[in-house]
Amino acid sequence: MIKLVISDVDGTMVKESSPQMYPAYFDVIRKLRQKGIYVVIASGRQYPSVRRLFHEVEDLVWFIGDGGATLKMDGPVEAFKEIPKEWVREAWADVRKIPECDGILCAPQCAYAPDENSEMFRLMVDNYHYSIESLHGWEKLPDEPVTKFTLYRKTDIQEYAAKEFLPKWEGRMHCSVAGEWWIDCAMPGVNKGAALQIIMDRMGIQKEEVLATGDNPNDMEMLRASGTAYAVESAHPDLKAAADGMIPSYEQMGVLKVWQELLRGQEQ
Repeated sequence: MIKLVISDVDGTMVKESSPQMYPAYFDVIRKLRQKGIYVVIASGRQYPSVRRLFHEVEDLVWFIGDGGATLKMDGPVEAFKEIPKEWVREAWADVRKIPECDGILCAPQCAYAPDENSEMFRLMVDNYHYSIESLHGWEKLPDEPVTKFTLYRKTDIQEYAAKEFLPKWEGRMHCSVAGEWWIDCAMPGVNKGAALQIIMDRMGIQKEEVLATGDNPNDMEMLRASGTAYAVESAHPDLKAAADGMIPSYEQMGVLKVWQELLRGQEQ
């Protein structure tokens, strides 16, 4: 019997960078909770951003933010494994070497970027509704602990990062594709699956009692930690290969249909 459902957001439940959630999800989340099924939203977005997306039901769900670097259950936001400042400074310099690449430094409650006038900064404010501040250049780092940094390039981010950045950092950091434009980097062991395991351990939930849905490689550990794992039809090939099956894309609200089918099974 499924006791917990967990889903990625961008590319899985809604279009990448969507500022709004389909309202039908709020109703099914309420019904899942009424049946005693926990709902976890696991996103590469920061906690304040994803919480705003689910504002109508934020008290009914738990949030994994920043790709597993933060967790919000019933208490305060928890953050995992600060990245050493010297690593952040070094990696930040390497990001600058990638043509037309921008970046974000993520702290538990706020994000930081070099230029408030950049395309990426406006995207984070206008679409993702991020809590984000400008560093006014690449030299300054935030005083807060950085738990994740993100590379952004509007096209071919994987191709460009693979030339020098990833060969250097993949052995030291957990680096994963988080979407068409994004690569997320955090300390080893920080991922959505690890955060999910914390929830499962606290609640006494077994692997076979978890149903997960995702679309990108940064969902891989989350799917592996779950007893039932689905990838949307538009998912990255690597995630499709790891999933138990395919479900319709976000345009057809595939996750919603899976959750509704789960509810129908509970009622029989």
